Amino acid sequence: MPLIEALSARLKVPNAHRELAVLTARHHTLVHRAAELKPATILTLLENCDAFRRPERFAELLLACEADACGRTGRENEPYPQAAYLKRALAAAAAVTLTEQERRGLSGAAIGEQLRGRRFAAVSAVKAGAPRRSFNGPSDAPADSCQRSVPCATSANSTVPTATRYQAKIVKRCDCT
Repeated sequence: MPLIEALSARLKVPNAHRELAVLTARHHTLVHRAAELKPATILTLLENCDAFRRPERFAELLLACEADACGRTGRENEPYPQAAYLKRALAAAAAVTLTEQERRGLSGAAIGEQLRGRRFAAVSAVKAGAPRRSFNGPSDAPADSCQRSVPCATSANSTVPTATRYQAKIVKRCDCT
């Protein structure tokens, strides 16, 4: 991500914003395809994003990915269940612990291997409970419920003018407040 690094240095962007931009650029395609990923890939994504130590930054990554998906023409009002799915996977994996008795006799690498195995099982359980369809397909949610991680602030019967890149159009928004 040399372009992001160079631009951040030139504009003196705060480190937290630069790190989030790099993280988003690296991982947004995996986040968008969350329903298609194997549990091992999801666990690797969580580890590579440092989601276990910095869950607030992972939540910001999910929000940036949602903004990316909803910012595309024709997808302004589509739900983004990938965020909720990955949050469930993170919560399940982060809840895994080893007791002192289970740690007894294990070295550092063996503890990490045991912990990763259990986290994989937890993510697999979340994956087994997830819908089998792609999240990019038509929504199974009722029309009056919003599945965005950040609710919109309009009423169900209102129409809000939004501008696309080339033309203005009227978009019907959901009531999710």
